[in-house]
Amino acid sequence: MGNEHLWEEIRPTARGMSEHFEDFGLSIDDLRGKKILDIGSGLNQLANELKEDNLDITSLDPLYALSAEEREALYEDYEDGSEELQKLLHQLKSENRSSKLVAGRSDALPFANDSFDLIISHYGSPFYAEDAEKVTQFFSELNRVLRSGGEARIYPTWLRNSDIKKSAAVKKCLKDLEEGGFHIEQIGSSWMLKKS
Repeated sequence: MGNEHLWEEIRPTARGMSEHFEDFGLSIDDLRGKKILDIGSGLNQLANELKEDNLDITSLDPLYALSAEEREALYEDYEDGSEELQKLLHQLKSENRSSKLVAGRSDALPFANDSFDLIISHYGSPFYAEDAEKVTQFFSELNRVLRSGGEARIYPTWLRNSDIKKSAAVKKCLKDLEEGGFHIEQIGSSWMLKKS
């Protein structure tokens, strides 16, 4: 993929386990024994914090297509916690990672059908989707790679920009999934989508 930019250049974050668990209403027991896809995993802090639990996590982010130098350039003016930031950036390029890192976008997931038991997207898609078409593609891809009986958790339930077309696309996609057999529930500011 080289220098090709796969996304709007927004610095990926390092939100960790406690924020994920709180925002999704999950616990470690909800993750055990599942094949997990973390969409928009950024600096991979969630998987890093769960390393000792030996979970099967695949971390997906466009950031992973960039070279180490390009990643560091995104953060060159980062002032808070620079020591922790350097540690996280180093973990992304080392072989001692806590998960499989896959470069890609949520609207074109590079995985086979029915690959995952649990998909999480924490400040990923559709929150950062560029337009209504990308929103629709995200939900279509989520449905494709999620196994029957699996579930997806998405946080937050609002979009980054107040875009009427994107909001309408989200509503239509959720309605279509529900009509296709998904159980959809809003839990606080997150969605839980369970595939039948």
